[in-house]
Amino acid sequence: MTFALVWLYMLPGGIAPVLAAPAQPSFDKTSLAEASLAQQSLAEPAQPKADLFNESSKPERLKISQSIGPNGGELYLPGFSKANFPSGVFSSVQQVTLAATQSAETANDFDATAFMYEAGMRLPYEIRIITGKSKPKMAISLILHVPKKLLKDVPAGMKLSVFAQIFQDGGQEVLDQFELFKSTTSNTDSTISVTLPPEAFTNRRNQDENYEAIVLLATSPASQEQGYDHHQAHREQAIAVQMRQPLVDYPAAIAKAKLLTWVEPRLSKATSKCLAAFLGSPVAERHVTSAFNGRTHYGTDYRAANGTNIYAMANGVIERIGNDVRKLRKADARSGKTVKGWGRYVVIKHADGSRSLYAHLEKNGVKRKLGEKVTKGELIALSNNSGGSNSPHLHVEYAPSGKIYQHGGKIDAEACIIPTEDVSHQRA
Repeated sequence: MTFALVWLYMLPGGIAPVLAAPAQPSFDKTSLAEASLAQQSLAEPAQPKADLFNESSKPERLKISQSIGPNGGELYLPGFSKANFPSGVFSSVQQVTLAATQSAETANDFDATAFMYEAGMRLPYEIRIITGKSKPKMAISLILHVPKKLLKDVPAGMKLSVFAQIFQDGGQEVLDQFELFKSTTSNTDSTISVTLPPEAFTNRRNQDENYEAIVLLATSPASQEQGYDHHQAHREQAIAVQMRQPLVDYPAAIAKAKLLTWVEPRLSKATSKCLAAFLGSPVAERHVTSAFNGRTHYGTDYRAANGTNIYAMANGVIERIGNDVRKLRKADARSGKTVKGWGRYVVIKHADGSRSLYAHLEKNGVKRKLGEKVTKGELIALSNNSGGSNSPHLHVEYAPSGKIYQHGGKIDAEACIIPTEDVSHQRA
């Protein structure tokens, strides 16, 4: 069983970190937010595994619903969150709900995917925004209320960050994982603000096919910038792979600066920039089949038949070897599969604290052991079609260290690959 470190805000004792099993959710009966909820006791769900969003188990004070039309509007859930919908967000009037819930499934999804950002302690509830049968046509702004004591007690070197669960079907697979979003913290009024793009909403997570967005707060490594502005920056960065220009050579070593800045990779100025350290190729013959876009695909897919050799993109240590297979409510139209996730995967933690992930691997195809050191260009695994993949390929994700780089979100690994003629030339 996977355990997650969760913050429980207890009055008057402040914040106490405890180990909580996601499969057995329970509320702290004193409070979830600040003094506005201190006088309200939260009853536990009648069934331990129930989501409080179910009508049978959720106190009315944990949600608010109202009609929002083409002119926009605002929903406010005291002590938890405020959502602002701009004019033009809907074509017609929609019944919109803002709710604070505690779902075991959501907790499991977070634990299964947020480790790529070195996520630490999290608040024991999530915020849900349900917009019915209509997906927002533009970004909405969300303000999250945070206990003042919690803001003061964030561990040194960490910051409280916003994570949103993104359903991703823009590549050759179905993924549903938490991504780090750029946010702004106000210590004055103890709030954290974030902008949620339309891609944060999906109707493929629940049987009722209502559109919803899920957001929660957790700690992540502090840096000058907290994640990307996923609503704008990724749209500017992600460019079709077919537009790439002939390769030019770059030094293998990078400057050992305290804070590394953008560097020009092997792309034309009209395409993308490498936002972290240079990498080696994960496959001998590199052909991108689905590019990173930071909206519906936070990785890069490479052509790889079953059994293709997969290589480490940089020096590091094998940090995780896992099998991410989670239930998909409705079969994917492309693959017919009723599962989502990376399938069998390997994660390498690099010397600078960054992480690279290699997914959809072959059963028993991992060639390295947990904790083993690897060098760039070394064989680490064999590819396959596991997890939510709809055809054999390699899915790669790259998350630079938030303590070193200006960006704490995942970036386009392809933009950082050092030009080489073959994998044998990649060794550091």
